[in-house]
Amino acid sequence: MKNLPSMASLLCLLALSMPACKTITDLPIGTHLAENFEPSKFEGTWYQIARVPNKAEAGITNVKTSYVRQPDGRWQVADLGWKNEYGRWVSRTKLSLNRQDTEPGTFLFRFNEPRHVLALDPTFKYAIVSGSNLKLLWILARTPEPNPEAVQLMLEQAQGMGFPLEEITFLPVQK
Repeated sequence: MKNLPSMASLLCLLALSMPACKTITDLPIGTHLAENFEPSKFEGTWYQIARVPNKAEAGITNVKTSYVRQPDGRWQVADLGWKNEYGRWVSRTKLSLNRQDTEPGTFLFRFNEPRHVLALDPTFKYAIVSGSNLKLLWILARTPEPNPEAVQLMLEQAQGMGFPLEEITFLPVQK
């Protein structure tokens, strides 16, 4: 017990000397949140047009995501997609945490990867959304039949942020 203050001091010094640790609110390196994010314009249904493959969505296509802002400021995020292996629709709904330090355009969830809105076109018809690293990327559109030129612009913007476009998968989308 006598060494308790010195142990605490040692731990503090050790923590200060280490490089900053990544937290769940961190953005992928080389990216920043969309400057034009407006909750009322972002709210609604989005279709996954393309993504970097990830374990959580393996074998799932025709993905539609609904972002609904709750009266308390949190976001309900509901994903619906076709699971090829099961031959049926699967869904997942989660409610974001209500943290004062969360930047607009970041959705934090208990025990889940955050979602960061990195880019929005001026009309709020296309978006780039990521997780906390460059291995999680989604290109979203408001319509299941997006303008190919607009999608290409989103892909080029994602590539400029450092996302691995050679891994991108284009998804069939249910109308």
